[in-house]
Order: sequence, then C-alpha cells, then structure tokens
Amino acid sequence: MQNGAYVRLKNVTFGYTLPQKLTRRLNIERVRFFYSGDNIFTLSGLYKYSNLDPEDWTGCAYPLQRHNSFGINVTF
Repeated sequence: MQNGAYVRLKNVTFGYTLPQKLTRRLNIERVRFFYSGDNIFTLSGLYKYSNLDPEDWTGCAYPLQRHNSFGINVTF
C-alpha cells in the first residue's frame, strides 16, 4: 500500500507589460515579457510512487515532460 497524496503544479503563466512611458521613448507601442510552463513539479506523499505519474494507476505511463517558454512580444 502507498500514500496516495500528492500536489502538482501543472500549468503556470506569468506576463508583464512595460509601461507606455518607457516604450514611447523608443517609438515602440507595446513590450510584453512572458513565461509559460507545463508540468512544473509534483510533490508526492511520505513515500515515493512506484509509478512515474501519480495519476496513472496502471504503472504504464511515461514520465511527464516539462515545457518552458519564455518570450517577448514587441508591437511597433
């Protein structure tokens, strides 16, 4: 028997748009920085799972891939 408790952060997105006071000096209408990530982390209970994914009870799952995206959107 295993402890079935876990916490997972599956998706997160952060973004920041620079104030127009700064961008207008450079003749730029808008500048936005962003980060987006999938499968950031999984914290399991007191025992490590024998499965790679705690949501998979068959034991046949592949490890979840992490995806990270960083970017800048610039509008002139």
